[in-house]
This record gives sequence, structure tokens and C-alpha cells, in this order.
Amino acid sequence: IIPETSRKKPLLVRVEAEAQAQAQAQTKRLKRTPCIIDCRELHCPANVIPPKTSTPDFVCQDSMMAEVQGEITHGLRSTDDPNAANEKTDETLNRVAPMAVVRCSRGGKTRFLYEIARMMRGYNKYLATEVACLYVSFNDYSSIREWEYKDPLQALLRRIAFEARVEQQDEAKAGRTELFLSYIEKKPVWEKESFLEWIGDTSCVLLIDEMNNLKCLRYAESREASDFCQFLKFHFIGKENRYLVFSSHVMGTLPFVSEFMDASEGSARAIELQKLPLVPSLAKAITLNKWIDSTREAVYYGLVPGIIYEAPMRGKNISGKRQQAVINFIKRSTGKYDVALFKILKSLINGEWEIVPEDLLILLDSAPDMDGLVQKIQWIPFHLQHVLESMGRETFDNARLAEKLAEFCNIKGSKENSGEGWESLFVLFLFAYCLTGTSDGTFVLGDWFAHGEPPKVFLNGPYSASNNDGRLISACKTWDELEPGMELGEAPQLSIYYPTHNSFEVYDVIVVYSENRKSQCVFGYQLKEGKATREHAAHSSMSRSFFVQGSPPRSTISKDAKGWCVPNKEVIDSFFGESGKHWTPQAWKAFSAASNDG
Repeated sequence: IIPETSRKKPLLVRVEAEAQAQAQAQTKRLKRTPCIIDCRELHCPANVIPPKTSTPDFVCQDSMMAEVQGEITHGLRSTDDPNAANEKTDETLNRVAPMAVVRCSRGGKTRFLYEIARMMRGYNKYLATEVACLYVSFNDYSSIREWEYKDPLQALLRRIAFEARVEQQDEAKAGRTELFLSYIEKKPVWEKESFLEWIGDTSCVLLIDEMNNLKCLRYAESREASDFCQFLKFHFIGKENRYLVFSSHVMGTLPFVSEFMDASEGSARAIELQKLPLVPSLAKAITLNKWIDSTREAVYYGLVPGIIYEAPMRGKNISGKRQQAVINFIKRSTGKYDVALFKILKSLINGEWEIVPEDLLILLDSAPDMDGLVQKIQWIPFHLQHVLESMGRETFDNARLAEKLAEFCNIKGSKENSGEGWESLFVLFLFAYCLTGTSDGTFVLGDWFAHGEPPKVFLNGPYSASNNDGRLISACKTWDELEPGMELGEAPQLSIYYPTHNSFEVYDVIVVYSENRKSQCVFGYQLKEGKATREHAAHSSMSRSFFVQGSPPRSTISKDAKGWCVPNKEVIDSFFGESGKHWTPQAWKAFSAASNDG
């Protein structure tokens, strides 16, 4: 008989006991007194070498980086001091505006900051001094740990110290991730006064990647966020010979940072939104991805270098953080898909990031104005198609329509010069206007939404073949043949007819607004990618007939001899809004011309 005290414990109990012991050891390790960072173990600021990469090739528009260099140099020469002669300030409040870059995941933000560091570090002849570049990231190997959220300033300083440390001999062969894990486990602390003594009067550009990962920046009353932003304000923005450039996945980071910096002064500090690089030509796109074979395919991927570089083979879709964002959006939108769909379509037109469902902000590109102070967003067709396809697989009133709209986003799948891509884009935006009750004043009238109750919107319906001698829509070749089969609404109704068969004559798209079982307004649209001439006269029963050209005239023709209205580029760009104006044949042709020039 084995005594009770000497029996072996069951395996499960032993495993649990070992796990508990390990957890206690880990807790004790984390609770121990943090180490204080010693400046003597760090390079001086000017000798800190930021990370860099050479894969893939860095591409951007001609002269873009020279302009960015000029902007940052002006920022370095400026100060919040009201008595100073500033070159780069908020004009109304005499405050220096930091620079921000915002784009979707895999959009090239990190690479852009690397290139700034490479370009700015060293002797600056305009400043007549050496400029240090300090790069830190709250993502990837140095992503912020849960226990760091309570003190984002220390999270910043310890990452600066990590980049500045003098490498020891036993570190030479270790990977960056392994080194940081070992470093962060000690919970190093860099006292602010010690950091300020270390940096002294060094001219310096601070580059912060993925600042959106600081959770405290999402809460208006966060003391931690206020302390963090005040530190940046006094030591890297308002101070002469210092400047701040930061990146974010989402636009929502900017207003919080702006407010935290100057909350006590009653107005938020301006932030200059810098447009990120785009692929300038098809030849450059092919250097990134040999499978890109057309200008409209490059436009489909938003001309974003990183997305083109990782562009999936046909049949594949988005992955990683972007895919997870869509999955989260679908889960959180259960029961509210129609509202979400309308918000997405509205943002296509007006570029307002505030109305986009939060999970989807990571899919967008930024669209600043010329001064970089008006902060708009634009969708990438590739991403929008995936979102709409995912919505189309759910159960809600407009699920089938969402699935169809997803098809209209696929401009890369249409044949060159066939007109299909141009027509599909136009129909996509017709639905965006009609479903959201928005008027552009030309193609979609405000009167259609003036009766309080929003009209129901249909694609190729309602239509009854039995009312039209058994003739299906696919058998109709003219407006006169299609009209008898229409079922007009008692309540306000918008029917968008888009017969895709080539035999349908004169019009590519027809919109019918009906009410009280009567047709109140009928608009017909013929779309041509180039500068084709009008061969047919407009139908006499149409309220208006539009001839919409991919290469539009300089001035709008209100009504030509054949009864057509021919809108100019300004009208067409206005209709396609913040996102769509970058997807039209004008954009395809401009990119193609740049490719030929290259």
C-alpha cells in the first residue's frame, strides 16, 4: 500500500499546478521594479538609424517627395511663437500644423515614413544643421502591450530608446522581434526630463507609425491622451527645428489628436493631411506585380502601390486585417444592413468618413484638398466590391441589390473599350444617389425625394411580361417595347432599367420616377467611353436625354439638335463624387497617358 502522501498526483493536476506556477512567475516578473533607461547606453539622436527596406521598389508620382521634403523643412523652421516669422502655420491661429498620412492597411504608410527618414536625416542645407529622424511604431514587432495603454507617453519614449540603443555583441544575430520582446519584458522607463536632456537642441523629425493603436486617443476625456499630445505639441510641433509626422489607419485619429493638443485654447489645431503615393504609370505597376495587365485594373486597386504589389490572382480576395474588418462589420451590422448599405453609398459621394461604419474605416484611402486641411476619404473599388459581396450573402431587404452593386465595382473585369465598365459605374452611382435620397442637380433630381416618404428603388423592375404580350426585358430592344411592361408605383418609386443586352437601342440606362400609378419623370442616358457622336435622336417621350461621354466636352451642351444634353467634365466629376471621379474613363485615360509618357 502506497502512503497517501507519497502517491503521484494525477497528470491533469500536475499540469495545472505547473501552469499556475508559471503564471505566478510571470506575474512576479511583470510586477518587479521597472528598469530606468540610461542615456549612456544610447546613441546620440543624430546617430540613430531608422529602419529601412528596399522591397518592393518605392514608387510615387514625379516630384512628390521633393514637395514633401519642402513641407517638412518649412515645418522645422516654424514655431508656435507668435513673435516668430513662421513659414508653415495655421494661418488664423499662428500654430504649426503637424503632418498626418492616412490610408487603409497595406496602403504604404510605413514605407512612406521610411522614405521620409531616409530623405530628411543628415545635413539640411536650408536649416544649415544636421537633422535627426526618430522613427517609432505602435504596430508589428513593437505593437503596444496591454499594460502600456495607461501611459502612452512612456510607450513612445521606450520605443525611441529601443531604436537608439547601442547594440550589444550578443544582439548582432537576433531578430528585431526577438530583441524587442526581450527589451519590453523589463518594462523600461525613460523619465521625461532624462529624454529631454538626451535630445537637447537637436533638430529632429519624429515619425510615429500607427498612432491609431493608442486606444486613449479615442476618448475625449482621456488624461493620458492629453498628456501624450501636449508632450508632442511642446517638444515636436510648436518648437523650432522640430516636426511631427504620424500615420493612422483611420481618419478618426486626427480630430482627437487635434483637440487634445489645444483643448484649453478653445479651438483644435489644424493637421495637414498628406496624400500618400500612388502608382504613376502602368509600367511602374507592372514592376510591382507582373500580373497587372491593364490601366483599369490598376485603377481597380486604387493605384495604391502596396495593394497592387499584393494584388491577388483572379478569384482571390482581401486578407489579413482588412478581411477581419469586414467580418467584424458583418457581425456588428446584423439587423441594420440596410442602414449600413445606405451610409456606405452616401460616403461614396460626399467622402465623409464619419458616416462610414467604424469597422470599415481601415479599408479607405484619404482624399485631402490642395491644402491638406479638408479631410475626406475615398473608397477603393477592390475593397468596396468585397464589402458589398459580403453584404449580399446576408439576409435583408437589399441583399440581392448589394450583390449586384458589387458586380458594378469590378471595372477590371470589363473588356477594354467595350463600354461595360463605364455603364456599370454610372449605374452604381445612380443607385448611390437614389437609395440615399441625394440629388446632384443634373442626373438625379431633388424633386424625386421632395415628398417626405423616400421612394422605393428597383433594378430592372417592377416589370410584368404579362402586361407586355409575354415579352421579357431581355427581349425588349427599344424604350417603346419596354415601357408597356413597367409596373408604376402608387407610392413614390424609382425604377432603374439597365438592359445589358447589346441589342437594346439608343439608351443604356433609363430611370423612371412614378407615383399614383403614373410616370412622373423619365430620364434616359447613353454612355460612351470616348468622344463618340450622337447617331440617334433622343426619344420624344423622355423628360431628358443625356449623352454621357468618358471624354466630355469643355462646356455643357444643354440641348443639341437631336435633343441630347451633353454634360461637361465638371458635371460628371461632381456626380461621381469623392470616390468615383477617380474611377471613370477620364482616370483610365490619364493613367494610360502617363504610362505612355513614361
